[in-house]
Amino acid sequence: MITKILTIAVDPDRCYNATLGYQSYQGRVKTTSSGRQCQRWDQNTPHSIDPLFQDATQFPASDLSSVENYCRSPAGYWPMFWCYTMDPNMLAEHCLIWKCFEHNGMVISTTNMCTLF
Repeated sequence: MITKILTIAVDPDRCYNATLGYQSYQGRVKTTSSGRQCQRWDQNTPHSIDPLFQDATQFPASDLSSVENYCRSPAGYWPMFWCYTMDPNMLAEHCLIWKCFEHNGMVISTTNMCTLF
């Protein structure tokens, strides 16, 4: 069995530095994996933000207003990126952010493309 690895260049907003971890991500993805718009972290509409996530020290930015409505993993609480959604029927949802690395000045990501038998 051979696993073929595909290396691709990715948009830095769509990935986090695997060496630095989840907390280092400062990209600008504002939609969940299903396409829902994210709610701002400094507002309580349409959902009330848990007080734990209203503490700016839980984010890489110094204040909540600069976090805007970007997908984050505050304090590494969940091992994924997510946000509260603007959909009144969906409290929160994960976001599609890839693990990436820097290689020869390029931001890349690797993924298992296929397995050959």
